[in-house]
Amino acid sequence: MATPLDAERARLRALGHTEAEISQILILQEAAKTSPLAAGAAPVQGTMTGTTGNLAAAASFVRNFVPGMVADFGTMRNPAAASQARGQAAVYLALKVVVILVVAYVISLELRQLKASVWKVESSVAPDSAITPVTIPHNAPPLP
Repeated sequence: MATPLDAERARLRALGHTEAEISQILILQEAAKTSPLAAGAAPVQGTMTGTTGNLAAAASFVRNFVPGMVADFGTMRNPAAASQARGQAAVYLALKVVVILVVAYVISLELRQLKASVWKVESSVAPDSAITPVTIPHNAPPLP
């Protein structure tokens, strides 16, 4: 049973590439597929910290899970797939869902902590201080 990788190797061999060159080409192709810039992400300047960094990391983590989840779901629904493959896909899918739920729970804790610290800072600011908390109403017009 030929895989897409075998077909790509055969195509590169037909073009006259050596095995070492074929390996290099395949590695570069795979690296380009998994690059965050290939997925449309903007390049990051420096290291994000705190809540923003954690949210970006969680979003990237979940985004990378989506293709695997789609493939697992497709394997589960494929009547031609072996029952062992369907069962394995179901287990992987369940584990990925659990991981996503755990990440979502951790994000909710992170946001609660951020909200609590903002409230603490707002309540500690004296009314006659030069720093006043600013609240933006939900129906405020966008800034120019």
